[in-house]
Amino acid sequence: MEAYHMTDSLSSGEYPDAPVRSMRNPFAYEVIPPIGRLLDLLCDRLSIGGCFRPGNRQLADWLNYASASQMPALLSELACLGWIRYDRESRLITLLRDYQSDQSIRSTDRSVDLID
Repeated sequence: MEAYHMTDSLSSGEYPDAPVRSMRNPFAYEVIPPIGRLLDLLCDRLSIGGCFRPGNRQLADWLNYASASQMPALLSELACLGWIRYDRESRLITLLRDYQSDQSIRSTDRSVDLID
């Protein structure tokens, strides 16, 4: 029991000879899900309030994403979360907020129909 309470024991928290590892694991990598990559793409290509109408296949190609059929669901989710305005019928995408610049369209402007 005395060895357990000594300062040289592993449970004491003191490791005088152990170097602190400040380097990341060389096998670790960051994964950004498709919805995050889509938001990055929209923020890079559009300014706040900007609109465009790419096809689902075009969006999937820009993302290097195999499934173009998932684009409407991802766009709808971004719209529900308030990042974009997405009209499924016309496929028009309007950027409402940009996380990179911390800017957004004012709430009064969001209620105005952006399509004539």
